[in-house]
Amino acid sequence: MGRMSTPPAADDVRAAAAESAVMREETPDPATGLIPAIHPPRYVYLPSFQWRMHAMRNEIRIGRLVHRSYESVSLVVPKLAAYRWAASLDVKPPRVFGVFDQVDEIAWDALPDRAVVKADRGAASRGVYPLLRRGDGWWLELHSGQTKTERAIVAELAAHTSSKRISRRVFVEDLVDDGHGDQVPYDWKLYCFYGRVGLIMQRDTRNSRLGKDFTFRYFDRDWTDLGQANTGSTIDRELPPPWHPGDLVACAERISAAVPRPFLRVDLYDVPGRVVFGEITINPGGDHYLRPDVDRALGELWDDAAARLTRDLTRAGRLPLAGDVGEPGQPGPAGPDLP
Repeated sequence: MGRMSTPPAADDVRAAAAESAVMREETPDPATGLIPAIHPPRYVYLPSFQWRMHAMRNEIRIGRLVHRSYESVSLVVPKLAAYRWAASLDVKPPRVFGVFDQVDEIAWDALPDRAVVKADRGAASRGVYPLLRRGDGWWLELHSGQTKTERAIVAELAAHTSSKRISRRVFVEDLVDDGHGDQVPYDWKLYCFYGRVGLIMQRDTRNSRLGKDFTFRYFDRDWTDLGQANTGSTIDRELPPPWHPGDLVACAERISAAVPRPFLRVDLYDVPGRVVFGEITINPGGDHYLRPDVDRALGELWDDAAARLTRDLTRAGRLPLAGDVGEPGQPGPAGPDLP
């Protein structure tokens, strides 16, 4: 990971911009009459994670609206398929107790006393209910801290389903115990760049579904505390350290290396004895108000990952080599379909 240091001074940026304006006059070489190659000055392009995120989201938007293509988001859903895929990489998911085609089919009496009801497809924690049984059809819902009846939970899930914000299909899994009390486990979200972790976020969502109530810690790959890495987050330096720091990084990098994308986020849980798979997403929601040095360092990792991915796809025959692109209007050599 690049060093997270002080960004260039504003005067340097202005000077670089002025230099660039002069260079754009494109004066021909007197000897050859040709336009010389223009090398960008030092700060014309600064690697940026936030810039890369905006560009990627624009590509996804164009794919959806113009090309009716959803392949770019297929990795985040459905959750059960992602569980099977992660298990094949030796990153174990939570134990699943039952799968139900409709929310009103949930067999409540057969569930353990600690459980999570999840929609197979959904985002932003919609359709996710971590529950503790309280008896006689009542459950404590840990995100809100409210005690709810089974009928009320089904009604809330059905409302999300009818608005098409989550899938009709739901499943019930074990509420993993991370050893920090009868609460939802801490989230560990690792920002990965084609096989390399660049940023680790610890998130505490206990007793609230509202993002404004969440607290965070941020670390680099070597578990150095980055402090206020995201200027829009509430930092809590008292959040406990992970049980398995090395395994969290290793599992996330194994998953990231298996996906042909320069960036994705791997969400994990860390419990006594093992790391547990949560989910992966290529397009983490919300804005990322990263400190400039963090934004720059992650942008450098993204640039490097994109270059390595292009190299690997070319070597695997999935992209044509230089000179093998065929005649104008003709396809180049066919390679296997991209995953």
